[in-house]
Amino acid sequence: MFAFLEGELAAVQPDQVVLDVGGVGYRLFASRLTIAALPALGSRVRLLTRLVVRENEMSLWGFATADEELAFGLLTAVNGVGPKLAMTVLSQLTPLALFAAVGRQESARLQLVPGIGRKLAERIALDLRDQVPEVQYTVGPVDEAISALLALGLREGEARGAVEGLAGDTEEILRQALRRLSEAK
Repeated sequence: MFAFLEGELAAVQPDQVVLDVGGVGYRLFASRLTIAALPALGSRVRLLTRLVVRENEMSLWGFATADEELAFGLLTAVNGVGPKLAMTVLSQLTPLALFAAVGRQESARLQLVPGIGRKLAERIALDLRDQVPEVQYTVGPVDEAISALLALGLREGEARGAVEGLAGDTEEILRQALRRLSEAK
């Protein structure tokens, strides 16, 4: 029904934002990844949207990128994954990391997300394996480290800055990035 909303960023909370679109405030639930990508309050913002209709409620879900919206749609199509759990996944993993985990059938990676046990992780990996974009199966250690930093609550710019120029496996990059962040404070 709604493809996107564009308006002034009126409020930001840990899991939702309010956009003022022509004098009407729209509440959109969003992942940490989307919230981290937002500009300052009062700025003009355009978010892709999905309307979810349930028996007793309607809710709008907002996304900063098309990959995130795609990941949300794929996740909510899996039996046992509702919109809140899908957003929890997207607050822990970037869409790229999710697509890679599904593409490589790494259900253990999905189990690291709160609320996803072994059976659900296996179902997600199995149900989505032929639906995620193939070009995104390969995720480098830098992308995985950025995902981990976002899950810790860093903004996207901070996370990218912390890993800039670092090399090694994911754990080494993450260790160096955390050291870099602690020294900067």
